[in-house]
Amino acid sequence: MNLAISTLISMQFLMYSNSGSRYEQWIKPIIYVAMLYTSMSVSYHFIGVVAHEYLLALLIFYLVDKKQAILLVIITPFVRMLYMLFVDGHLPTVNVLASLVVAGMAIFYMKVFDKYVSNQTLSMILSEIFIVATSLFFAPFIPHVVIYSIFNQPTNWIIRATVAIITILITRKVYFQVTNLQNKNIQLQKEVIFDKLTGFFNYKKFEQDILLGPDKQTNTGIAVIDLDYFKNVNDTYGHEAGNKVLQEFSLFLRERLAYKLNSKD
Repeated sequence: MNLAISTLISMQFLMYSNSGSRYEQWIKPIIYVAMLYTSMSVSYHFIGVVAHEYLLALLIFYLVDKKQAILLVIITPFVRMLYMLFVDGHLPTVNVLASLVVAGMAIFYMKVFDKYVSNQTLSMILSEIFIVATSLFFAPFIPHVVIYSIFNQPTNWIIRATVAIITILITRKVYFQVTNLQNKNIQLQKEVIFDKLTGFFNYKKFEQDILLGPDKQTNTGIAVIDLDYFKNVNDTYGHEAGNKVLQEFSLFLRERLAYKLNSKD
């Protein structure tokens, strides 16, 4: 659950970041592979099997980014095969084929339940249960899926389904709590540095970046604009009309100047 929550939050943060880096598109898969490999290692060393390898991608599918999640599902069997190759030293063709079939079915389940089940939580649970069932069905062809020495097949099914449901419920709740706090924090930051009426940066932002900011080897220009007869508008039609004029002029400036500025200006 800790791995799942930290991965979800990291990917959610990257979705709203404006770094503009051309390497950013590769960061998400790298984070996912690292977390997936870690979860496989923990699972294998604690209980002797690799379990719920698609749960992380499923959570990303429902909570963060569907398109990205499909890519991660495709990556998952290859990470699993690589890990088992390190563990066993060999990887028969039948293992490869069975792993790819399970990945294909995982994508099918997620898309179908997401489309036809309106309740998100129920859709997530059903998807994971069917993925678990498929994984156990192909257990004879995929190494280290079932703990034969400790539990029988029905017991494996009950344990996997129970763990999946508990993880989904807790992770979903914590994820929404954290993202809600993030959204509130972003909104508060915007209120501090943005003018509510025009949507432009306010004097506080100017003070931070220009007056109190660190010295940078960049050229800075200041334009002072005065609207003719603006006082007459306020006196004649009221302050609401004056506010409307300022808003319209702000839109005018954006339309005329935005093409000359980059996203950070």
